[in-house]
Amino acid sequence: MKLLILSSKCGNGHNQAGISICERLNRIDGFKAENIDVFDIIFQNFSKAFYKGHDALALSKGYSFLFNAFHKSEKSNELARRTFVSSFIDKFKNLIEDYRPDIIISTYSMVNDFVAYYKHNYEDIPLITWVTDVKVRNFWVNPYIDAYIVADTRSKLDLLRMGVNEGKIYIGGIPVSEDFVDIKRTEPEDGEMKKLLLMGGGLGMFPNSHKLFKELNDFKDIDITVITGKNKSLHKHLKKFENLTVLPFAKNTHKMMASTNLLVTKPGGLTIFEAIYSQTPMLLFKPELDQEIYNMEYIIEKGCGDVLREDALIEEIYQTLSDDNKLRTYKENCIKLKESIEKDVLIRAIEDVSLKNTKSEVFSDYYQSDINNINMDMLIANSSSMMGDLFSSSKQDIKNIDD
Repeated sequence: MKLLILSSKCGNGHNQAGISICERLNRIDGFKAENIDVFDIIFQNFSKAFYKGHDALALSKGYSFLFNAFHKSEKSNELARRTFVSSFIDKFKNLIEDYRPDIIISTYSMVNDFVAYYKHNYEDIPLITWVTDVKVRNFWVNPYIDAYIVADTRSKLDLLRMGVNEGKIYIGGIPVSEDFVDIKRTEPEDGEMKKLLLMGGGLGMFPNSHKLFKELNDFKDIDITVITGKNKSLHKHLKKFENLTVLPFAKNTHKMMASTNLLVTKPGGLTIFEAIYSQTPMLLFKPELDQEIYNMEYIIEKGCGDVLREDALIEEIYQTLSDDNKLRTYKENCIKLKESIEKDVLIRAIEDVSLKNTKSEVFSDYYQSDINNINMDMLIANSSSMMGDLFSSSKQDIKNIDD
Protein backbone atom coordinates (compact mmCIF):
# COMPACT_ATOMS: atom_id res chain seq x y z
CA MET A 1 0.00 0.00 0.00
CA LYS A 2 1.34 3.41 -0.99
CA LEU A 3 0.75 6.16 1.55
CA LEU A 4 1.51 9.82 0.89
CA ILE A 5 2.02 11.99 3.97
CA LEU A 6 1.60 15.69 3.20
CA SER A 7 2.92 18.24 5.66
CA SER A 8 4.41 21.72 5.91
CA LYS A 9 7.24 23.52 7.67
CA CYS A 10 4.90 26.38 8.64
CA GLY A 11 5.52 25.55 12.26
CA ASN A 12 8.10 22.82 12.72
CA GLY A 13 5.63 20.43 14.35
CA HIS A 14 3.61 19.71 11.19
CA ASN A 15 6.64 18.48 9.28
CA GLN A 16 8.10 16.56 12.22
CA ALA A 17 4.75 14.84 12.69
CA GLY A 18 4.80 13.85 9.02
CA ILE A 19 8.32 12.47 9.35
CA SER A 20 7.32 10.49 12.44
CA ILE A 21 4.28 8.98 10.71
CA CYS A 22 6.43 8.06 7.72
CA GLU A 23 9.03 6.36 9.97
CA ARG A 24 6.29 4.40 11.71
CA LEU A 25 4.61 3.17 8.52
CA ASN A 26 7.81 2.19 6.70
CA ARG A 27 8.63 -0.26 9.50
CA ILE A 28 5.51 -2.26 8.61
CA ASP A 29 5.59 -4.88 5.86
CA GLY A 30 3.38 -3.99 2.93
CA PHE A 31 3.47 -0.23 3.51
CA LYS A 32 5.46 2.26 1.46
CA ALA A 33 5.21 5.81 2.82
CA GLU A 34 6.73 9.13 1.84
CA ASN A 35 6.51 12.51 3.58
CA ILE A 36 6.35 15.53 1.27
CA ASP A 37 6.10 19.23 2.10
CA VAL A 38 3.14 20.63 0.17
CA PHE A 39 4.77 24.05 -0.26
CA ASP A 40 7.92 22.49 -1.71
CA ILE A 41 5.63 21.16 -4.44
CA ILE A 42 3.54 24.23 -5.20
CA PHE A 43 6.33 26.83 -4.78
CA GLN A 44 9.17 24.58 -5.99
CA ASN A 45 12.36 26.67 -6.24
CA PHE A 46 10.75 29.51 -4.27
CA SER A 47 9.81 27.42 -1.22
CA LYS A 48 13.01 28.33 0.63
CA ALA A 49 12.26 32.04 0.22
CA PHE A 50 8.64 31.42 1.22
CA TYR A 51 9.67 29.74 4.47
CA LYS A 52 12.25 32.38 5.29
CA GLY A 53 9.52 35.01 4.92
CA HIS A 54 7.10 32.94 6.97
CA ASP A 55 9.61 32.53 9.79
CA ALA A 56 10.33 36.25 9.82
CA LEU A 57 6.62 36.98 10.11
CA ALA A 58 6.28 34.46 12.93
CA LEU A 59 8.96 36.34 14.85
CA SER A 60 7.38 39.75 14.30
CA LYS A 61 5.53 41.55 17.09
CA GLY A 62 2.13 41.60 15.43
CA TYR A 63 2.07 38.02 14.18
CA SER A 64 0.10 36.41 17.02
CA PHE A 65 -2.63 39.06 16.90
CA LEU A 66 -3.03 38.85 13.12
CA PHE A 67 -2.87 35.04 13.09
CA ASN A 68 -5.57 34.75 15.74
CA ALA A 69 -7.76 37.41 14.11
CA PHE A 70 -7.48 35.84 10.65
CA HIS A 71 -8.45 32.38 11.86
CA LYS A 72 -11.35 33.73 13.92
CA SER A 73 -12.74 35.44 10.81
CA GLU A 74 -14.16 32.27 9.28
CA LYS A 75 -15.48 33.90 6.10
CA SER A 76 -12.24 35.68 5.18
CA ASN A 77 -10.20 32.63 6.14
CA GLU A 78 -12.28 30.27 4.02
CA LEU A 79 -12.29 32.51 0.95
CA ALA A 80 -8.56 33.15 1.13
CA ARG A 81 -7.76 29.44 1.51
CA ARG A 82 -10.04 28.40 -1.34
CA THR A 83 -8.57 31.07 -3.62
CA PHE A 84 -5.03 29.99 -2.76
CA VAL A 85 -5.82 26.32 -3.39
CA SER A 86 -7.53 26.96 -6.73
CA SER A 87 -4.48 28.98 -7.86
CA PHE A 88 -2.04 26.11 -7.28
CA ILE A 89 -4.22 23.03 -7.81
CA ASP A 90 -2.50 22.04 -11.07
CA LYS A 91 0.84 21.48 -9.34
CA PHE A 92 -0.89 19.56 -6.56
CA LYS A 93 -2.76 17.46 -9.14
CA ASN A 94 0.56 16.58 -10.81
CA LEU A 95 1.95 15.39 -7.47
CA ILE A 96 -1.00 13.08 -6.82
CA GLU A 97 -1.01 11.69 -10.35
CA ASP A 98 2.76 11.07 -10.27
CA TYR A 99 2.74 9.35 -6.86
CA ARG A 100 -0.63 7.52 -7.18
CA PRO A 101 -1.18 7.00 -3.42
CA ASP A 102 -3.73 4.56 -2.04
CA ILE A 103 -4.27 6.84 0.97
CA ILE A 104 -3.24 10.42 1.78
CA ILE A 105 -2.37 11.40 5.35
CA SER A 106 -2.35 15.10 6.23
CA THR A 107 -0.62 16.81 9.16
CA TYR A 108 -1.35 20.36 7.98
CA SER A 109 -4.79 21.94 7.66
CA MET A 110 -4.31 23.48 4.22
CA VAL A 111 -3.41 20.07 2.80
CA ASN A 112 -7.02 19.11 3.56
CA ASP A 113 -8.19 21.96 1.32
CA PHE A 114 -6.00 20.80 -1.56
CA VAL A 115 -7.16 17.19 -1.22
CA ALA A 116 -10.80 18.28 -0.94
CA TYR A 117 -10.52 20.25 -4.19
CA TYR A 118 -8.81 17.29 -5.88
CA LYS A 119 -11.40 14.78 -4.62
CA HIS A 120 -14.29 17.02 -5.66
CA ASN A 121 -13.02 17.61 -9.19
CA TYR A 122 -10.90 14.59 -10.12
CA GLU A 123 -10.66 11.41 -8.05
CA ASP A 124 -11.75 10.16 -4.65
CA ILE A 125 -8.67 9.08 -2.65
CA PRO A 126 -9.12 8.31 1.07
CA LEU A 127 -7.85 11.13 3.28
CA ILE A 128 -6.80 10.78 6.93
CA THR A 129 -5.91 13.97 8.77
CA TRP A 130 -3.90 13.91 12.00
CA VAL A 131 -4.46 17.18 13.87
CA THR A 132 -1.24 18.48 15.43
CA ASP A 133 -2.73 20.60 18.24
CA VAL A 134 -5.08 19.74 21.08
CA LYS A 135 -7.74 22.21 19.93
CA VAL A 136 -9.37 21.37 16.60
CA ARG A 137 -10.26 24.57 14.78
CA ASN A 138 -12.79 24.81 11.96
CA PHE A 139 -10.11 25.15 9.28
CA TRP A 140 -9.05 21.51 9.89
CA VAL A 141 -12.52 20.26 8.95
CA ASN A 142 -14.15 19.59 5.59
CA PRO A 143 -16.60 16.97 4.28
CA TYR A 144 -13.98 15.19 2.15
CA ILE A 145 -11.96 13.88 5.11
CA ASP A 146 -12.51 10.17 5.72
CA ALA A 147 -10.90 9.94 9.18
CA TYR A 148 -9.59 12.33 11.83
CA ILE A 149 -6.96 11.40 14.40
CA VAL A 150 -6.96 13.84 17.31
CA ALA A 151 -5.04 14.32 20.52
CA ASP A 152 -7.61 13.63 23.22
CA THR A 153 -11.30 13.33 24.11
CA ARG A 154 -11.58 17.13 24.33
CA SER A 155 -10.36 17.28 20.71
CA LYS A 156 -13.00 14.73 19.73
CA LEU A 157 -15.66 16.94 21.33
CA ASP A 158 -14.52 19.84 19.14
CA LEU A 159 -15.20 17.75 16.04
CA LEU A 160 -18.54 16.50 17.30
CA ARG A 161 -19.65 20.09 17.92
CA MET A 162 -18.78 20.85 14.28
CA GLY A 163 -20.99 18.01 13.09
CA VAL A 164 -18.32 15.42 12.23
CA ASN A 165 -19.59 11.84 12.32
CA GLU A 166 -18.27 10.09 15.45
CA GLY A 167 -17.31 7.06 13.38
CA LYS A 168 -14.68 9.16 11.60
CA ILE A 169 -12.91 10.23 14.81
CA TYR A 170 -9.95 8.40 16.38
CA ILE A 171 -8.00 9.45 19.48
CA GLY A 172 -4.23 8.98 19.32
CA GLY A 173 -2.31 11.89 20.81
CA ILE A 174 0.02 13.83 18.52
CA PRO A 175 2.53 11.80 16.47
CA VAL A 176 6.09 11.84 17.81
CA SER A 177 9.25 10.14 16.62
CA GLU A 178 9.60 6.46 17.48
CA ASP A 179 12.62 7.51 19.56
CA PHE A 180 10.18 8.95 22.12
CA VAL A 181 7.68 6.10 22.22
CA ASP A 182 9.68 3.63 24.34
CA ILE A 183 12.26 5.98 25.84
CA LYS A 184 13.40 5.17 29.38
CA ARG A 185 14.01 7.98 31.87
CA THR A 186 17.61 8.48 33.03
CA GLU A 187 17.33 11.64 35.14
CA PRO A 188 20.00 12.48 37.75
CA GLU A 189 20.13 10.50 40.98
CA ASP A 190 19.51 12.09 44.38
CA GLY A 191 22.40 14.33 45.29
CA GLU A 192 23.49 14.89 41.68
CA MET A 193 23.17 18.23 39.93
CA LYS A 194 19.64 18.69 38.56
CA LYS A 195 19.09 19.24 34.86
CA LEU A 196 17.03 21.99 33.23
CA LEU A 197 16.21 22.02 29.51
CA LEU A 198 14.84 25.12 27.75
CA MET A 199 13.32 25.00 24.25
CA GLY A 200 11.74 27.75 22.18
CA GLY A 201 10.42 25.75 19.24
CA GLY A 202 12.01 25.63 15.81
CA LEU A 203 12.44 29.42 15.75
CA GLY A 204 13.98 29.67 19.23
CA MET A 205 11.32 32.00 20.66
CA PHE A 206 11.80 32.91 24.34
CA PRO A 207 10.17 35.74 26.32
CA ASN A 208 12.50 38.35 27.88
CA SER A 209 15.34 36.20 26.60
CA HIS A 210 18.32 38.38 27.50
CA LYS A 211 17.20 38.93 31.09
CA LEU A 212 16.04 35.33 31.47
CA PHE A 213 19.31 33.74 30.40
CA LYS A 214 21.49 36.26 32.18
CA GLU A 215 19.83 35.30 35.47
CA LEU A 216 19.84 31.57 34.67
CA ASN A 217 23.57 31.78 34.11
CA ASP A 218 23.97 32.62 37.81
CA PHE A 219 22.61 29.19 38.82
CA LYS A 220 25.87 27.29 39.12
CA ASP A 221 24.23 24.34 40.88
CA ILE A 222 21.99 23.44 37.91
CA ASP A 223 22.99 21.80 34.62
CA ILE A 224 21.22 24.05 32.07
CA THR A 225 20.85 23.37 28.35
CA VAL A 226 19.21 25.76 25.88
CA ILE A 227 18.10 24.78 22.36
CA THR A 228 17.83 27.90 20.20
CA GLY A 229 16.52 26.44 16.93
CA LYS A 230 16.93 28.73 13.92
CA ASN A 231 17.48 31.81 16.07
CA LYS A 232 21.15 32.33 15.24
CA SER A 233 21.41 35.75 16.92
CA LEU A 234 20.20 34.28 20.22
CA HIS A 235 22.57 31.34 19.82
CA LYS A 236 25.49 33.70 19.29
CA HIS A 237 24.44 35.84 22.27
CA LEU A 238 24.09 32.90 24.66
CA LYS A 239 27.46 31.35 23.79
CA LYS A 240 29.11 33.96 26.01
CA PHE A 241 27.40 32.55 29.12
CA GLU A 242 29.77 30.06 30.69
CA ASN A 243 27.16 28.14 32.73
CA LEU A 244 24.78 27.47 29.83
CA THR A 245 25.11 24.68 27.27
CA VAL A 246 23.75 26.19 24.06
CA LEU A 247 22.74 24.15 21.00
CA PRO A 248 20.98 25.20 17.76
CA PHE A 249 19.31 21.81 17.37
CA ALA A 250 19.81 18.36 18.89
CA LYS A 251 19.53 15.00 17.13
CA ASN A 252 19.10 13.26 20.48
CA THR A 253 16.30 15.45 21.84
CA HIS A 254 14.51 12.34 23.13
CA LYS A 255 17.48 11.46 25.33
CA MET A 256 17.86 15.05 26.52
CA MET A 257 14.18 15.25 27.50
CA ALA A 258 14.25 11.88 29.22
CA SER A 259 17.29 12.84 31.28
CA THR A 260 16.19 16.31 32.39
CA ASN A 261 14.33 17.07 35.61
CA LEU A 262 12.31 19.92 34.08
CA LEU A 263 11.49 21.18 30.60
CA VAL A 264 10.75 24.88 30.11
CA THR A 265 9.21 25.51 26.71
CA LYS A 266 6.57 27.15 24.54
CA PRO A 267 3.51 24.87 24.33
CA GLY A 268 3.69 23.64 20.75
CA GLY A 269 1.56 20.56 20.11
CA LEU A 270 4.46 18.31 19.14
CA THR A 271 6.73 19.47 21.98
CA ILE A 272 4.21 18.85 24.75
CA PHE A 273 3.57 15.31 23.49
CA GLU A 274 7.29 14.61 23.21
CA ALA A 275 7.48 15.62 26.87
CA ILE A 276 4.49 13.42 27.74
CA TYR A 277 6.09 10.41 26.04
CA SER A 278 9.42 11.06 27.80
CA GLN A 279 7.54 11.63 31.10
CA THR A 280 9.14 15.04 31.55
CA PRO A 281 7.61 17.68 33.87
CA MET A 282 6.87 20.96 32.09
CA LEU A 283 6.77 24.66 32.80
CA LEU A 284 5.29 26.59 29.90
CA PHE A 285 5.94 30.12 28.71
CA LYS A 286 2.63 31.95 28.52
CA PRO A 287 1.57 31.72 24.84
CA GLU A 288 -0.20 34.21 22.58
CA LEU A 289 -1.31 31.96 19.71
CA ASP A 290 -4.78 30.54 20.32
CA GLN A 291 -3.85 26.92 19.63
CA GLU A 292 -0.91 27.11 22.04
CA ILE A 293 -3.19 28.56 24.72
CA TYR A 294 -5.37 25.45 24.39
CA ASN A 295 -2.25 23.23 24.52
CA MET A 296 -1.20 24.99 27.74
CA GLU A 297 -4.64 24.52 29.30
CA TYR A 298 -4.50 20.84 28.39
CA ILE A 299 -1.17 20.29 30.15
CA ILE A 300 -2.42 22.09 33.28
CA GLU A 301 -5.70 20.11 33.23
CA LYS A 302 -3.81 16.81 32.96
CA GLY A 303 -1.43 17.78 35.77
CA CYS A 304 1.73 17.41 33.67
CA GLY A 305 3.00 20.95 34.28
CA ASP A 306 2.09 24.58 34.79
CA VAL A 307 2.37 27.99 33.17
CA LEU A 308 5.07 30.48 34.14
CA ARG A 309 4.13 33.94 35.36
CA GLU A 310 5.81 36.50 33.14
CA ASP A 311 6.88 38.62 36.11
CA ALA A 312 8.42 35.68 37.99
CA LEU A 313 10.05 33.39 35.43
CA ILE A 314 13.26 32.72 37.32
CA GLU A 315 11.63 32.33 40.72
CA GLU A 316 9.07 29.80 39.48
CA ILE A 317 11.64 27.80 37.51
CA TYR A 318 13.90 27.53 40.55
CA GLN A 319 11.06 26.78 42.96
CA THR A 320 9.65 24.02 40.75
CA LEU A 321 13.06 22.48 40.17
CA SER A 322 13.59 22.42 43.95
CA ASP A 323 10.20 20.79 44.68
CA ASP A 324 10.70 17.03 44.30
CA ASN A 325 7.08 16.25 45.18
CA LYS A 326 5.75 18.54 42.47
CA LEU A 327 8.17 17.13 39.90
CA ARG A 328 7.15 13.60 40.86
CA THR A 329 3.46 14.42 40.50
CA TYR A 330 3.97 15.98 37.05
CA LYS A 331 5.99 12.95 35.95
CA GLU A 332 3.41 10.44 37.22
CA ASN A 333 0.65 12.29 35.38
CA CYS A 334 2.71 12.22 32.17
CA ILE A 335 3.04 8.45 32.58
CA LYS A 336 -0.72 8.04 33.02
CA LEU A 337 -1.41 10.15 29.95
CA LYS A 338 1.17 8.30 27.86
CA GLU A 339 -0.32 4.93 28.83
CA SER A 340 -3.78 6.10 27.74
CA ILE A 341 -2.65 6.78 24.14
CA GLU A 342 -3.56 4.06 21.63
CA LYS A 343 -0.31 3.01 19.93
CA ASP A 344 -1.87 1.47 16.81
CA VAL A 345 -4.51 4.10 16.15
CA LEU A 346 -3.10 4.99 12.72
CA ILE A 347 -3.13 1.38 11.55
CA ARG A 348 -6.72 1.02 12.71
CA ALA A 349 -7.72 4.20 10.84
CA ILE A 350 -5.95 3.02 7.67
CA GLU A 351 -7.68 -0.36 7.83
CA ASP A 352 -11.07 1.26 8.39
CA VAL A 353 -10.87 3.75 5.53
CA SER A 354 -9.56 1.00 3.24
CA LEU A 355 -12.55 -1.22 4.02
CA LYS A 356 -15.21 1.45 3.86
CA ASN A 357 -16.86 2.83 0.79
CA THR A 358 -14.69 5.93 0.92
CA LYS A 359 -16.82 8.05 -1.37
CA SER A 360 -17.08 11.26 0.63
CA GLU A 361 -20.16 13.36 1.02
CA VAL A 362 -20.28 15.66 -1.97
CA PHE A 363 -20.98 19.31 -1.36
CA SER A 364 -21.41 20.42 -4.96
CA ASP A 365 -20.82 24.06 -4.12
CA TYR A 366 -17.91 23.49 -1.75
CA TYR A 367 -15.35 24.94 -4.14
CA GLN A 368 -17.69 26.92 -6.37
CA SER A 369 -19.70 29.25 -4.18
CA ASP A 370 -18.03 32.53 -3.31
CA ILE A 371 -14.83 32.04 -5.33
CA ASN A 372 -16.20 33.75 -8.41
CA ASN A 373 -17.51 36.57 -6.26
CA ILE A 374 -14.25 37.45 -4.53
CA ASN A 375 -13.17 41.04 -4.99
CA MET A 376 -9.59 40.21 -5.96
CA ASP A 377 -8.41 43.81 -5.95
CA MET A 378 -9.59 44.19 -2.36
CA LEU A 379 -8.11 40.83 -1.34
CA ILE A 380 -4.73 41.71 -2.86
CA ALA A 381 -4.75 45.20 -1.38
CA ASN A 382 -5.59 43.91 2.11
CA SER A 383 -2.99 41.16 1.90
CA SER A 384 -0.32 43.55 0.64
CA SER A 385 -1.06 46.01 3.43
CA MET A 386 -0.86 43.31 6.10
CA MET A 387 2.35 41.82 4.72
CA GLY A 388 3.91 45.26 4.37
CA ASP A 389 3.21 46.10 8.00
CA LEU A 390 4.62 42.81 9.20
CA PHE A 391 7.74 42.88 7.05
CA SER A 392 8.53 46.45 8.06
CA SER A 393 8.62 45.30 11.69
CA SER A 394 10.67 42.17 11.04
CA LYS A 395 13.50 42.98 8.60
CA GLN A 396 16.02 42.28 11.33
CA ASP A 397 14.27 39.01 12.17
CA ILE A 398 14.90 37.75 8.61
CA LYS A 399 18.63 38.22 9.14
CA ASN A 400 18.46 36.26 12.38
CA ILE A 401 16.95 33.10 10.89
CA ASP A 402 19.20 30.21 9.89
CA ASP A 403 18.59 28.76 6.43
